[in-house]
Amino acid sequence: MRDQKKLEELNEEINQITVVDEATIINENLYNEILDSEQNLDAALDRLQKNETDIVLYFPDNILETNSYKIFTNNDELFQTLGYSTYGSSLINQSALITVNDPQLISLLTQNFEPETIVVRDNGVQDNIGLERLIIPGFSMLIFFLSVFISGQYMLQSVAEEKENRMIENLLSIVSARSLIFGKLLGLSGAVFTQLALWASLSILFLAIGNSESISSAISISSLPWQTVPINLVFILLGFLFFAAVMTGVGGVGTSYKDSQSLSSIFVILSVLPIYFITILISDPNGVVAQIASYFPFTSAMMFVLRNSISELSALEILVGVTINIIYVLIAGVLAEKLFKLGAIMYNRKPKIGEILHVLKSN
Repeated sequence: MRDQKKLEELNEEINQITVVDEATIINENLYNEILDSEQNLDAALDRLQKNETDIVLYFPDNILETNSYKIFTNNDELFQTLGYSTYGSSLINQSALITVNDPQLISLLTQNFEPETIVVRDNGVQDNIGLERLIIPGFSMLIFFLSVFISGQYMLQSVAEEKENRMIENLLSIVSARSLIFGKLLGLSGAVFTQLALWASLSILFLAIGNSESISSAISISSLPWQTVPINLVFILLGFLFFAAVMTGVGGVGTSYKDSQSLSSIFVILSVLPIYFITILISDPNGVVAQIASYFPFTSAMMFVLRNSISELSALEILVGVTINIIYVLIAGVLAEKLFKLGAIMYNRKPKIGEILHVLKSN
């Protein structure tokens, strides 16, 4: 009954499913208007590319030996593709229950099958989809948060404490505000990328161990989208520079480190807003919510990292994303310099809104 219910639920979500049953294990009584069959896998995949079917279930003739079958789809939305894996198993179990007198089919009920879900692109390229799909996004987001937000707080602390103990007066008597900010960014960038190099080395070591142990059997390391990593690193760098500039401006305006932390909280909240919609963003990385968040200054870099990790952005989208984030970094840098200069001459009070607006509007 549970398998029958799964079949009915998925039939309501999709329009057409095509079965290529080389092992002849699917009962003919299960075929209907939604579930049809093809004798040849190439013919079924051709129909998939033409959008004449939504899913192709391929049961090879050696399924009893390999305990594995393949699911082809042109839908790369994560949660839906993971749900397809239960459909094939339910179809097998339902067929076995219908034909209980067949020993071969009865044996299927005692076996655990491992479906392999494959997304077929418009150009015919096939991508494996599984839990491996979550590794690169998860690791990229971890690196983003550690390098951007934690390092941004270091920048905030550095500026605020130097202002609080009036060390900034001595520094500004030696170098210009722009040179001081640039030097801080350069030094902090070196520290951040040293950390990134260390984390990357540890990750490579972990993967090397995984390839020789049982980890590699649970996770297909070779199927990870490694080609997305360089682009992710570019957006992580731009996100770091943007937030470091923002924290520099906030640190310059605050009267103390504690005061600056309070002022920075609004920017931190704005930057983590996408986390509240993470399920929507993962299931539909090119949807309206994801598109809007991709071009909002405080969420842009993080969204491009997430979207590129999940759906692999086109060259045009990457170019637009990098360009707009560079613009955001430059704007944030200019505003940070102005706020830094304003805050450097004030110690016992915060600048008023009018004073801040006047400085930001000035050339």
